[in-house]
Amino acid sequence: MLQETGIYKIVGSLYRTDYTPPDVQLLRKLLVLIEEDFRRERDVEVYAQRMGFNITYLNKLTKAYLMETVYEVIQTRLLQEASFMLKDTILSVKQISYELGYCDPSYFCKWFKQRVGVTPKMFRSSFK
Repeated sequence: MLQETGIYKIVGSLYRTDYTPPDVQLLRKLLVLIEEDFRRERDVEVYAQRMGFNITYLNKLTKAYLMETVYEVIQTRLLQEASFMLKDTILSVKQISYELGYCDPSYFCKWFKQRVGVTPKMFRSSFK
């Protein structure tokens, strides 16, 4: 009987499991933007402008939920894609570096080695 009253419906709706807090919604939006553009756009300021927030706020948001700054989130996504491409494609390291937006393949190799500890070629050969 109580379940049919209007107040029960209102109170019950406050505890719905499909509720997503606003900060989580913002984080999802940021991650979607990064996913769409991480190959072309690495400037955190650009993402901040698109979101309508400043970099400091976005960094606090990503640090709170992901334990990384926005820059680190972008770098992590690039590394994931580079690792995938090295393992699962036949593209050369040079082609992969260009695909990921690096103009200089040697810089890409240095960047990759700093994060993984081995060169892209060594990484790839470990999966053969």
